[in-house]
Amino acid sequence: IDMSDAVVVNCLFEGSGNDGVDLMSSNVRIIGSSMKNNGDKGISVGEGTNLFAARNIIDGNVIGVESKDGSVALLFNHKFVNNKKALNAYKKNWQYGDGGYIFLSKSQLLNNDIDATAEKYSEIHIFDSFVEQEKSGKRVDYYKVDASMKDVAIEKDWLPESLLSKESVTEVRGHVLPEEIGRIRSNVRGAVSDD
Repeated sequence: IDMSDAVVVNCLFEGSGNDGVDLMSSNVRIIGSSMKNNGDKGISVGEGTNLFAARNIIDGNVIGVESKDGSVALLFNHKFVNNKKALNAYKKNWQYGDGGYIFLSKSQLLNNDIDATAEKYSEIHIFDSFVEQEKSGKRVDYYKVDASMKDVAIEKDWLPESLLSKESVTEVRGHVLPEEIGRIRSNVRGAVSDD
């Protein structure tokens, strides 16, 4: 999806030799979908793209979600499982200034070789999520995460106020319809169905 506005709902992207979904300079919402066993990224977020994604399963990819080159990925209620790397953010093309930004909330990171890496000029923020691996790494910030599936989500918060007020987050939210925001389940960690 290049230089477009798009909505992807209830889709399966499986077994591509490359990226399941490849985004460039676009405003995209992906809801209730699965990216499984793709040869590179489940979702590649690049070249100034704004992504809002909710209730997706990212399973068995080389990289689950990667954000680069001034792109912002705002992810809620995701399940990342069996990926070589669940989340990655970096700067590839100098023409876009910054690297990539990922904000993950109300999600699960299970059985991935590496949960999250962010290179220079990039950031990953993980909030109120289940994280199996020991937390580490520069430019990866954790807020109220734990390694216990017994703990329940903090129902009242989607992201910490300090992150909600970031210009990059408010810009992505500006492209999201109220009914799409309504798909977020703030009291659940991980992908959930509409039932």
